[in-house]
Amino acid sequence: MNELVSGAIGAKIALTGSKIYMPDIYDLRDKVIKYIDVCDELDTDLEGNLIDNTNNGFINLTEKDSKNLKINNLSLSMLSLAENQGNRYALNFKIDLVNSFISWNGTIDANKSIYLVFWFDEPSVMNAITTDNIGVDSFEISIDTPNIREKYLKENRTLYNKMFRNFLLLAPAQSSITPENRNTITEEESKKCFITFQLNNYAYIRNVPIYLFNQTNVRDEIRLQNITFDFTNSKVLFPPNVNLSNKSICFNAVYNN
Repeated sequence: MNELVSGAIGAKIALTGSKIYMPDIYDLRDKVIKYIDVCDELDTDLEGNLIDNTNNGFINLTEKDSKNLKINNLSLSMLSLAENQGNRYALNFKIDLVNSFISWNGTIDANKSIYLVFWFDEPSVMNAITTDNIGVDSFEISIDTPNIREKYLKENRTLYNKMFRNFLLLAPAQSSITPENRNTITEEESKKCFITFQLNNYAYIRNVPIYLFNQTNVRDEIRLQNITFDFTNSKVLFPPNVNLSNKSICFNAVYNN
């Protein structure tokens, strides 16, 4: 993946019929959508709704400026990290979400949904990359209580006001030890957590499954456009009845040095 992005928004789409229209997400209007991830490795969304992982659908995307159908019946499996190993399909245009849809050819289960993450550019808040000089530091979110729904990040003076290029999640197949001498979440447990990185009232990353940041085995790592955020205004979110107590979510933050 070579495209720079400045944000990402996760969204649930219910299986309502054979033609499923995309949600009209206000914060994605007039944004250049770089790529879309189909999060078929989730069990549930944030509300606990079951996620369909069959990928028996085909995505149809209309360009906002031209009103042309630019993506016609692209299989959802082409947008799944499990299928493409992180080799994301580049889009690079403004999507008219109201007139875009998914054609569903499989069994319709009204109790299930599709979960998509839209990665986008936001020129008004982008910070120019002028150097390839980067630094790396870790931060952790400790989980001390079972079945919590959200946990805010603690203040981090070392990474305060840094401009970030990537977040690398530490989530191995078997739990290991973090720099703060806690047990990490596992790869499987990372599929039960979502994250929001927010600056004031603007969320660069919103309701994104954190397993997308586990980039150990992907072909191309995420490339963020020097985004920044407030640690104490950002949080990890959990679906109901997720017990990860006594675990720690650990990121290696790659930043402009």
